[in-house]
Parts: sequence; structure tokens; C-alpha cells
Amino acid sequence: MTHLDFSLAEILFRVTEPTGALPLCPPAEYAPFIRTALDRTPDAVYETRLVPAIPTPITAGEIFWDNGIWRTRLTERPGLDIDIFDIQLSGWRPSARMAPDFAAGELLIPEPMPGATVLRPLYHPQDRAVILGRVCHLGGVMMHSSSVLVDGKVLIFAGMSGAGKTTLARLWRDHGATILNDERNLIHCGNGTARAGASPWHGEENQVTPATGPLAGIFFLNQAPVNQLRLMSLSESLGQMMTTAFVPVYIPDGPARTLDACAAILEKVPAYELSFTPDARAIELFARWQRM
Repeated sequence: MTHLDFSLAEILFRVTEPTGALPLCPPAEYAPFIRTALDRTPDAVYETRLVPAIPTPITAGEIFWDNGIWRTRLTERPGLDIDIFDIQLSGWRPSARMAPDFAAGELLIPEPMPGATVLRPLYHPQDRAVILGRVCHLGGVMMHSSSVLVDGKVLIFAGMSGAGKTTLARLWRDHGATILNDERNLIHCGNGTARAGASPWHGEENQVTPATGPLAGIFFLNQAPVNQLRLMSLSESLGQMMTTAFVPVYIPDGPARTLDACAAILEKVPAYELSFTPDARAIELFARWQRM
């Protein structure tokens, strides 16, 4: 049996290939997160299984969610099935079969072409659906945000496209911080603290760092002619966090779990509205915040 291990925000995943026919090859964006040895039991274990290159029509299961590109189905067995629409076949292809909590399951891989030397068990959007499903059940959330590591602590800058997430991360890098990810970051509560780290999927800043750390603050961005930092109430920040979270609506209890996770994180971590100018003056504002 061969296996592939990786860690995202201290959540450990293992993908296995029980037959050992071909080695597993992850997408390039996973390279920084690959682990050669685990110091504890994985949080999720997925087994690969080869399926016919031309699948039989899918007839079983109640469709729960469908965006035309991929969908989820509720089946008689406990758990959830994920299908991908195959353009070449003009039909749906089974992609994954997950346990109810996404802690275990099967990744369904089309039989490789003759001469293939590796199996590729993770691909978009199957991998994001599976990973976010497990993160959700571990009390975590993925946010549309950038993040930096400063003095061993993580700062999250949240906002939609154009809010200045990448700009602020680069400004911090110019002052000695490490960019973790400028687009999608993971947060979860473990051992009474909120921990944060990068996902493999970045934006325009082609830098992803697998380091993690305790989350010191969440900052909801608003570009403005002046720099101002305002502490937000729990109810206000919860609403903002839900608008920037990737909510797994393809899971029956995904929205409720994400809401609970956001509330638990915000009970431990302060959240601020950050109005800022896109230049070094914004970092001066953080220097005052760190002394508070």
C-alpha cells in the first residue's frame, strides 16, 4: 500500500492506494504541504479506487446540491457522494464517496491510460469539496482572505475581490512578515485556541507558506483615505465572517456548522474593521494595535 500525507492548518490528511499499482501524485499546489512522516493519527483517511474510464449512468441517490459542474447526492448508505460533470462524456462521473463526517471515504479515479506512471487522486473541484467538508466537521472554516505570520502569530485580512487583501499582505512582507496565502486560509479551534494556516489555493500573489500559528486577529478590510481600526462586536463580526467564509452549502448541515465554527472562533479572537490606505502607513496603524 502506498500513501500520500499532507497537512493543512495542522489538519492531517492521508490518501492511500491499497493495490500499490502506481504511486500517488498530488497536484503541484500541494507540494509545500506534503508530510513524509506523521506524529499522530490522521484526521481524515481517503482510499483511492479505480473506476472505468467510461462510467455507467448514475441512477442512485437523491441529488442534494447541483451547480451544473459538480453535485452531491444523498444515498442509502450514510454519507454523501460527489459527482463531476465530464464535458468529454457529456455526463456525470462519480468522483468521491464520503462518510457523514468526511473523516473517511473513497476517491474514485478513472482507470489510467496505458503507459501512465502515476495516479492523480486529487483534482478540482473534488479536492476542495472533500477538504472543506472535513474542515467543516472539525469546527473549522475557510475564509476568503490573505494571511501573514508575524512574530509567530497569524493575522487574517478578510474581504472579497478588490478589498486589498493581497496589497496588505505585500505591505506586511515588506516589513518582515511571511505571507501564508493571499486568497484562501483555514482557521480551526484546537486545544482551546484558534489556529490558522494557508490552503493550497492562492490568488495573484504566487506565494504559499505551510507555516501555522495562533490567530491573533481578524481584520475586515475597507480601503479609505485614512487609517482607522475599530473593534467589532461579536454579532457584527459574525455577519462579516459569514460573508467571507466558504460555506459548504453542498452538505446538509454545512451552513449551520460554519456558523457555529465562526462564532467559536470569534469568541477567542478579536475582529476589527480596518479602514486603510494602500501604503506603508497602514502598517504603522498595526504597530499601535500591537501595543494595545
